[in-house]
Amino acid sequence: MRRHTEKEVYVLARKEAEKSTSNKCKVGAVLTKKNVINGKVFYEVITSGFNYNPSNDGACEDEQGETYPSVIHAEAASMGKLPYAAKVLLTPDHVMFVTREPCAFCVAAMGAAGITAWHIVPKGLTPPPPTPTPTPTPTPLAEVPKGIARTLKERGDRYGTFASHAIISRGLQRVMTDSANWANLSSDKQEALSMIMHKVGRILNGDPEYKDSWHDIIGYAKLIEDTLED
Repeated sequence: MRRHTEKEVYVLARKEAEKSTSNKCKVGAVLTKKNVINGKVFYEVITSGFNYNPSNDGACEDEQGETYPSVIHAEAASMGKLPYAAKVLLTPDHVMFVTREPCAFCVAAMGAAGITAWHIVPKGLTPPPPTPTPTPTPTPLAEVPKGIARTLKERGDRYGTFASHAIISRGLQRVMTDSANWANLSSDKQEALSMIMHKVGRILNGDPEYKDSWHDIIGYAKLIEDTLED
């Protein structure tokens, strides 16, 4: 596997961000493994991703410029490419490079996957001056605001870890979007199927006895049924 310098990973993250269809904020992420060889730090690229929307014809924002809740963040897109259960193999040497500071939910997802450190890619492609020990500084999950931390714990207890759910959900989404008929579906049908797969992912990853997950699936299917003619 090719070894990259820190500056080269910055470039790769920027290139990932350019792939985003967002008009408001294009974000790229690159998951790497840090190696020290003869005193020099190199990074092996594991996965990469960018923020995108599997629904709404790929648009990340609505007509008012508000971000759709179905948008997949770059960090989640990158982690979603990991083989199932690969998170148990992640070590403190794995570092996420991202072009924008991660949100609280992505912080929690990375922590659950075993990624305890990340770099914020600086504006431009020139890295900051080197330091004697170029070790990434992790942001502990404990620093997440208490209200969000409580919500994350409740969701984790009910639905399982966000990272493992993302792997399942993204896999189901890919099966749909790769199908021959996906492009022929209207936006509302694509959105309903995407949300149904999201709920199926929660059932497979978390508590299958939680009634609301099944109820939500019925609800999204009903929204489409009501638009169809007999």
